[in-house]
Amino acid sequence: MGVTARIVVRIMDASGKRRWVPTAGRKSDPQGSHYLRYCVGSSPRYEHAGDRYDVALAAKIKLERRLKAESIGAIIPDEPAAPLPSLRYRIADVTEAHIAEQSKPER
Repeated sequence: MGVTARIVVRIMDASGKRRWVPTAGRKSDPQGSHYLRYCVGSSPRYEHAGDRYDVALAAKIKLERRLKAESIGAIIPDEPAAPLPSLRYRIADVTEAHIAEQSKPER
C-alpha cells in the first residue's frame, strides 16, 4: 500500500473561487504557501509545508516516511525539542571573572 502526499498551492481563480493546484517546483507554477495533501482513510488532509518548494519537498518526504511507518504499525517517537544554544565564552573573560571571584574577601 503506497502512502503518498502531493504538494499543492491554494489559489483564487478568475471567478473568485479558491482551489488547490498541484505544483512541481517549476517557474510557471503559482506562487503562495505550499501545503501537503494526503488522505487518512477517505478524508483529505492538508498540512502547511512552507513558502518555498524545496522546503515543501523535504516536508513531503518526511511526512510520507512517517505515514508509511505508521501504516505498518511502527511507533514514531515525538520530535525532539530544539537543542539549547551552545554557550561560548572567551577564555580571557572566564579567567577575569574567576580572579575577581577569588579576590573577594571572605565573609
